[in-house]
Amino acid sequence: MMKNSIDELAQDKLTILYILEHSNTVNDDNTLTNYILKHEIMNFFSLKQYVSELFESKLLVRTDDAKYILTEKGKLTLELLMTNFPEEHLEKLQQLISKDWQTPEKQVAVISPKPNGEFLVKLYLTNELDEDFMLRFTAASVEMANQIKKYWESSSTTLYNEIMDMVSNFKED
Repeated sequence: MMKNSIDELAQDKLTILYILEHSNTVNDDNTLTNYILKHEIMNFFSLKQYVSELFESKLLVRTDDAKYILTEKGKLTLELLMTNFPEEHLEKLQQLISKDWQTPEKQVAVISPKPNGEFLVKLYLTNELDEDFMLRFTAASVEMANQIKKYWESSSTTLYNEIMDMVSNFKED
C-alpha cells in the first residue's frame, strides 16, 4: 500500500515537471493550477504541496517575472525517471500538451489603411472557452503592421496568457 502511494506521489511530481517542461502555455502558478484542475490531473491541495516540494528540492525555480522553470537537476530527474512513467499516462499528457501547440480555433489579424497614411492593426483571439480577446494598434507603416501581424500569428496564445496574467495580478498602490 505504501509503495503505491510513493509511486503515485512520484508520478504526480513528474507530471508537474513534464507539463512545465513541454507545454508552451503553462509557465507560472496561475496557468499550471488552471491546467491541472481543468484536465483533472490532480486536486488543488496536492498540486500546491507538490509544487512546494519541487521548489524545496531545487528541481523547480521561479524567475524574477514569476515564471516556473526546471533547473538542470529538475531536467535530469525528469529525463531519468521518465522510463518508469506509465505509458498510458505519458500518452495522455502528450495528447493534452500537443493541443497547446495547435493554433487557436479563431485567430485573426486584420490590417486596414487609415486616411493619414498609418495602418490600423486589429488582433483577435477566441479561445476554447469562447472568450473573445481583441487588441488594436496604430502602425506607422505597412511593414510595422505586418510585423505586428506576424508576431501575433506566431505567439498569440502566449501573449494572451501573459496579458491575462498581468491583468489578474494587478495590485493597487
